[in-house]
Amino acid sequence: LDSHLIQAVIMQFLQECSNDDRNEMISQLANHIVILSNSKEGSTAANICFWQGTNKDRKTIVKTFKDHILDVCKHENAHHTIIA
Repeated sequence: LDSHLIQAVIMQFLQECSNDDRNEMISQLANHIVILSNSKEGSTAANICFWQGTNKDRKTIVKTFKDHILDVCKHENAHHTIIA
């Protein structure tokens, strides 16, 4: 998930897939949102996960950010996910 190419593919998939596929992907990515937020495309994908995810997914995402909040706030692209 750390590759910019993979993050771009995930963003494209989340934008184009059906709701069922999106929900399944979001539940799998919820624990890896910090890693996913390393690029502009990954940050956009993380925002989609947060906006389109269920309450359980959002809670998991917030718990994931809890340990890394200072580093994420200082990051070039990841801070967009915190703003969202």
